[in-house]
Order: sequence, then structure tokens, then C-alpha cells
Amino acid sequence: MPSAWIAEHQRIWQMNFLNADKFASFGHDRGLASFNEKDMTQLWQLGLIKADLITSRRKLSLAGLVNRGTDNYGHHLYSDERQLPRQLRKWGNARKNLKPLQEGVELLFHPFRYYVLYHLDRVLGLHSSKMQMLGSMSSVV
Repeated sequence: MPSAWIAEHQRIWQMNFLNADKFASFGHDRGLASFNEKDMTQLWQLGLIKADLITSRRKLSLAGLVNRGTDNYGHHLYSDERQLPRQLRKWGNARKNLKPLQEGVELLFHPFRYYVLYHLDRVLGLHSSKMQMLGSMSSVV
């Protein structure tokens, strides 16, 4: 299982895993929309992006998270084995029922997950041409 291997050998990667805040900044620094830490957490909670590793001070019991033992500091390590959802409608209200992560839970992402952010930015972004914007301004003036 790749996730089990990642959890066990996280020290070998050329780039460090990034927490939700740093991962959002990583995307922003490369030209993506302004995602923030809360956005990353909510995208993860909705199942639209997987974390490469999850650490927690307490044991977690969430469907799809597999316990991979503890680190040198006694934090529990989890791999994200969730199946991504196939929700085709009602995305508009999906964020309403999300609760903040438990204190002491940290989502860690490898920078290669940038492509997922790129795709979400492309799909969810506002797509209008500059000429459309110019046309809408003429009605204001």
C-alpha cells in the first residue's frame, strides 16, 4: 500500500510534507487562487483532496483513515485511504455541515498534490474573458 509506505518512510522525500496552511501558500505562490488553511481543511473534509499523512495527538476514529503507529513524539500517524465521493449535486450546501478539525490534528500534503489544487482552481474558478468584463463595465458607466 503506497500510503503505508509513505507514512513509514516520510524522511526520504526530496520535498517536505506541508501542513494545510503552507500547502495553500505553496499553491498561491505558483499562481493559483487564494486558497487558505480553512479551504484546504474543508477540501479534505469533503473528500476532494487526500492528505498524504495525518498526525494527531489523540487516537482518531474516522472512516478511511488507517492507523500507522506513532512517531517519536507519541503522535498518532494515519494514512488517508478514503474513497473519494461521487457526489454529483448539492455541492452548494456541502460546507454548511463541516465542523473544525479536532485540536491537535494536522493534515500533511506532499507538494505533488499541487496538481489537484490546480485542477480544482481551474474547475471552480470564474471563467470570463477580459472583453466580457469590459462589456459589464459599460453598463455601470
